[in-house]
Amino acid sequence: MAWTKWIPSLFYILLLFYFYSGMRVYAKDTRDPVYKTYFNMSLSLSTWSLMAVLISHTGTTKDALLWTFFSVFGWGFVYALLLSLLIHLTQYEKRMNRRKWAAVYGPVFISMGTVLYSFLSGEMERRMSYGPYGWTYNLDLEPWTLWVKIYYFIMAAMVLYLLKKWTPKEGDFFHGRFKKTVTYSAVLSLLLGLPKVLGLYDRFGLSLLGLGPIHMLPLCGGLLYVLLKKARIGQEEEFIIPKRGEYLSAKTHDKIFFYVSQVYLMAGFLAFYIQVIINESEVVRTSIMTATLFFIGLFIFFLLKVKISVRTRDDIINSILSLSIPFITLYFADAAIGFAWATPVVLLLVAVAFNNKNLLIATSAMSIVTLLLLWIMYPQMAGSFESPEHLARLFVFFIIIGMAFFINDIYRKRQQQFERQIDHERFVSDMVLLMSKARYKTVKSNLEILLEEMVYYMEADYGSIHIFSDIRDGVHRKFEQYGRGDLDGIRKNLKFSGVLDELLEDTKRVEHSEANIRRIIEIFKSRMSTEKVTVMIQPVVESEKVIGIMCLGAFDRNSWDEGYQNSFDLIVKNLSSMLYKIKKEDELYRMAFYDGLTGLPNRTLFNRILQETLEDQEEGEVAAVLFLDLDDFKNINDLLGHSVGDKLLVEFVSRIKPLLQNDRYMSRFGGDEFLMVLPHERDAEDVKKKVEEILSTAIGTFRFDEREISTGASIGVALFPEDAVEPEDLIRYADLAMYSAKSNGKNQYVICTEDIKKKFIYEKEIENDLHYAIKNKEFMLYYQPRVSGKTGDIVGVEALLRWSHPQKGMIPPGVFIRIAERIGLMPEIDQWVFREACRQNLYWQRKGFKRISMSVNVTPMTFAENFEGSDILKNLREGIWDPNYLEVEITENTMYFSPESIRNRLNYLRGLGMSVALDDFGIAYSSLGRLHELPIDKIKIDRQFVVNLHEAQKGKSLFDGILNLGRSLGLKINVEGVETKEQAEFVKARGCDEIQGFYYHKPMPPEYVEILLRKEES
Repeated sequence: MAWTKWIPSLFYILLLFYFYSGMRVYAKDTRDPVYKTYFNMSLSLSTWSLMAVLISHTGTTKDALLWTFFSVFGWGFVYALLLSLLIHLTQYEKRMNRRKWAAVYGPVFISMGTVLYSFLSGEMERRMSYGPYGWTYNLDLEPWTLWVKIYYFIMAAMVLYLLKKWTPKEGDFFHGRFKKTVTYSAVLSLLLGLPKVLGLYDRFGLSLLGLGPIHMLPLCGGLLYVLLKKARIGQEEEFIIPKRGEYLSAKTHDKIFFYVSQVYLMAGFLAFYIQVIINESEVVRTSIMTATLFFIGLFIFFLLKVKISVRTRDDIINSILSLSIPFITLYFADAAIGFAWATPVVLLLVAVAFNNKNLLIATSAMSIVTLLLLWIMYPQMAGSFESPEHLARLFVFFIIIGMAFFINDIYRKRQQQFERQIDHERFVSDMVLLMSKARYKTVKSNLEILLEEMVYYMEADYGSIHIFSDIRDGVHRKFEQYGRGDLDGIRKNLKFSGVLDELLEDTKRVEHSEANIRRIIEIFKSRMSTEKVTVMIQPVVESEKVIGIMCLGAFDRNSWDEGYQNSFDLIVKNLSSMLYKIKKEDELYRMAFYDGLTGLPNRTLFNRILQETLEDQEEGEVAAVLFLDLDDFKNINDLLGHSVGDKLLVEFVSRIKPLLQNDRYMSRFGGDEFLMVLPHERDAEDVKKKVEEILSTAIGTFRFDEREISTGASIGVALFPEDAVEPEDLIRYADLAMYSAKSNGKNQYVICTEDIKKKFIYEKEIENDLHYAIKNKEFMLYYQPRVSGKTGDIVGVEALLRWSHPQKGMIPPGVFIRIAERIGLMPEIDQWVFREACRQNLYWQRKGFKRISMSVNVTPMTFAENFEGSDILKNLREGIWDPNYLEVEITENTMYFSPESIRNRLNYLRGLGMSVALDDFGIAYSSLGRLHELPIDKIKIDRQFVVNLHEAQKGKSLFDGILNLGRSLGLKINVEGVETKEQAEFVKARGCDEIQGFYYHKPMPPEYVEILLRKEES
């Protein structure tokens, strides 16, 4: 090949390299200013190279001058764009301003001005000559050549300055060998350009116009290598899942159009090369076809970067491709015998790859029409193939083979995507099934299995799940799984874990907001990226609240594809659902089995725990059940309020729990009652030591709001297996022992004895027989008369319940009423007592006896139920019984059930005409503040104040104080327990309204009351 062929070919190769390197870099990142500037510089170098091709090819001075002039639009921009690229690359743009940018791009206009001056003045034509290797240019000083030399040295100095000042930070991509690559390639390019600028080629007779693009080759090659390497960091081949009904993903779709655009561009370049360089055809005619192909390729390329709908873009591109078939075929009609099939075949392959029926129809129709037109225009054709035609046909075959391989690769990858997608769906299904089976007691093992499976399937080196605390107490539950067991893997895993734990420390101090967690995740990703660790991490969100984080890490892979990402996201969402379900289950479980105030097991759960604990006892070991009651706790609630009482209970529990082997070994049995179990003790002596320690802790001093509170405790102890083997029996024996401790003076413990157990057995029998007492008519009423403090006449009677047991005889109320209250029979018994007492009073009234008041004791449990709906009040409302002669006696502890509700019921009874008396006044629960609020008519002074009247002045003063208090509130006074003449005289002297006691009358059957009433009448 003559020099007129190989020199243009050399420049043409440079043209292709610069153009395609720019396209390649720009396709990687259209936003990065470094990538955009490299693309613009490559276009300028391509323009410079194209002018060099035309200059070396032309044989006329006119054309040589024209292409030399136009070359300034290439080299005139190159150096300015090179400086701009390095400014962005070295991050020097932070110090740039308008003046500095003007200094960078200002020389472009100076270059254009000097070239235009030389062209118009004829200086360019006088210095141009045709040498043995083509057109040369005399570099003697003149405005253009002088400016080129000055500009080159200024530009070189600026390039070297920027590279010297460039100091990438540790961990930056350009730190290390990539900076050296850019620096060395830039220095090499500058050195290669010096001979041309200094005129050294002229001395050896090698001066040639257009050599400039050659010296930029090392710099462009180095930048190309570094920028492509940077674009690949953090990426690997992704299997992006196509939409339903499509074979191609959006990325593959764009990739095919990108390759089509490159084919058109290459076809344009090849057509120009063959027609102009090889066949030496007319440049203008060839340029029409070349420009058409070239601009079709560029149009498709840039259209891919425009934000329009995919359908609109496809329609535009498909129209252009279809219309290009007749244009290309008919333009090359002379070679149609060899190439008429080429363009349709390529586009048909594209249509097949897209699975696009419309494009396939349009391409087929246009191909048939084009071939028919070719047939009409050239009914007979003959041609010959020379080297250019063979080269062109080889190029077409390469395109078709490449398209065939590309389509094969698409469908092979699509099949792999289907298979992998099935694997992902199967894996997600298995994990969802695993999480759906999770329960509160198994959640830990389920999470460990989930994490182990995730690390294995996702090919990760590390996995962790962090569940945040609900109460910001600094406690996080963490589950970890390592995928690599070698030393390097362990070292990296520990570092990985430590970084995440350090960042999550913030969640222990601030609200677990999603924004805060997102910030932590981004910081973590950034830090892992510098360590070249790929991570998948997502917050676990439940009810718009972040409750945890799930994370996977890999040290030897660049990324996970879309299928893995989707699987990970689905599993995180299902994990949120699982934790939500577990949380609700936990809440229900705690509501059902735990005390809301202290967090202790309730009696239901404690029974299970006790059963399991007793079954776990070894032979020869002793276990103890403790029943603890805080003495006088109700007084603390009354005096200081329930909030203080609640605080005391919580503090009390926190002191006792450390003394037990397990937190589960303590239960809140009632308001101020607690159960405990002491398992695996050696003997009863060890139990005593533990109980004494617990008792000493329980009767300590508590401090709240700068106030010291002291409380006492009574403890009952039952031993296993000595006392019983069943949990219920042990609890009952401990309960009886606790009551024994209280009756012995409180602040002590009592271990169950045979007497206590006998009492328990007796009470059990009483409990069973109580259920049949009403039905078998075993209850009866005795009546104790109440006499006037002034006249001594009977003014009323108090109905007192008695139980005549068929085997045990007469059972006193102090024995069975407490049991009846415990088993819930008191409301039924109270109703019977009320009905029977009213019936008896009505009977006396109908027999003509004087009308007296009937007082009936009503227990708190009865008032807590639906008292208004009972048969008793129904009879009162219907007038069967006269309510003016009925009196209800209550104790003050009745008000503790529901003060407002009980108050309303008492007012209701008073509204019917009944009176209300407060029994046992002055003992246990008496409160002056509450006395003022109670809707009562009478107080009954308890017998213990009457018994103490003999204690000189102290007992009498106390009695007088209570008496005066009642009178100041306008209440009637009833004195109970008067048993001696001295007591009776003292009470009468004080002017009490009613007196009641053995001195006057003992409780008696109704027939004896009738005798007394007759006696009074006579």
